Amino acid sequence: MNRSSRTSFRLIVGLSLFTFLASFFWFTDDADARRRRRRRVKQPKVINEKKLYERMGGKDAIAKTVDDWIRLAMADVGLAEKLKPVTEKPQDLAKSRKRLQDELCEIADGPCEQAAESEWVAIRTRAQMDETQTVAFTALLSEALLTRGVGERERNELLGRLGQVEPLAVSEATGPASERRGGNR
Repeated sequence: MNRSSRTSFRLIVGLSLFTFLASFFWFTDDADARRRRRRRVKQPKVINEKKLYERMGGKDAIAKTVDDWIRLAMADVGLAEKLKPVTEKPQDLAKSRKRLQDELCEIADGPCEQAAESEWVAIRTRAQMDETQTVAFTALLSEALLTRGVGERERNELLGRLGQVEPLAVSEATGPASERRGGNR
C-alpha cells in the first residue's frame, strides 16, 4: 500500500467513525425527544368522578341495601340470637334501620342527616358482638350490596370506610359526626 492509499483509507475510516458517532448521538437525542413528547400526550385526563353515594345508586339503593342486610342477619341463626336486643321491639328495629341508612349514606358522602352517635357501633355494643360475629355481620352487608348490583370497587370502599368507624372516648365525642369518623370523605 502506498502512502496516498493509506491516507485515503484513514480518511475513509475516520469519516465513517465520525458519521457513525454523530448519527448515534443525533438520533438518540431525537428519540429521547420523541419519547418525552409521547409521554406528555399519553397522560390520563383528570375525570371528575361521582361520589360513592351516587355510584351506589343513591338513597333508595342504600335503604334497600340496609333492609336486605337486616333480613340476611335475621336469617342467620347465630346473628339472629345476638341481635335480639336490637330487634325485640319493632319500633326500635325501625329506628335502627333508619339510623343505619343515614349512617351508610353519610359514610358514602351522601346528603343525609348526621347522627350524634354511630348506629353501627351501637348495634355492635347492644348485641355484644365479638370480632367473629362483627365480621360475619359485615360479610352480610357485602352480600346485600352484591345482590343489589353494587360493584366490587364500591363495596370495598364502603366496607373500608365502615371499618374505620370505631367507638370513641368521651373526650373525642365533641364536634360533628363526620369529624369524629375521620373527616369528610
